[in-house]
Amino acid sequence: MPRSRKIEPFYLVIIDEDNHIFNVVGPLTSDRDWNREIIELKDTGRNVRCYSSPASQSRESLISRISSGGKHRFSEKLIVEEPEDTSAVYAGKLPAYAKSANRRRVVRILCRGRCGGKSRWAEMNDDYPGNDELKNSQAYFTARCLKCGYVARDPYNWYK
Repeated sequence: MPRSRKIEPFYLVIIDEDNHIFNVVGPLTSDRDWNREIIELKDTGRNVRCYSSPASQSRESLISRISSGGKHRFSEKLIVEEPEDTSAVYAGKLPAYAKSANRRRVVRILCRGRCGGKSRWAEMNDDYPGNDELKNSQAYFTARCLKCGYVARDPYNWYK
């Protein structure tokens, strides 16, 4: 069985060759949405490119190293618009009883209502913050079973 590979955080360096500026964004674990924005910008005729750099070095040292070449200067103003974060959107299939749910808020819960202890889809009172944030947050989260309406108040064992 193959081991799952841990994704190491990285910085994305975006270079605008037309204006001789660059941005450093991150740390990130996925640059898919950023790359989409850069491709759209390139399609308009702009001369932009990007590459990743490990987050093991500090952002400041990365900026200093690139600036020291003298060809580009660092800019806080983003070259491309920051893409919308879609990491919380559930993209899988949902059963008929959950089709109209907000996909940013759906989670699986153990329903203790009329469903009798079955695993069901529920909709949270806020967007899904991720497993770690959900477990460690001081915020008050609830999830309403989309089958029977039971409201779960303890985020233990909620998952996407």
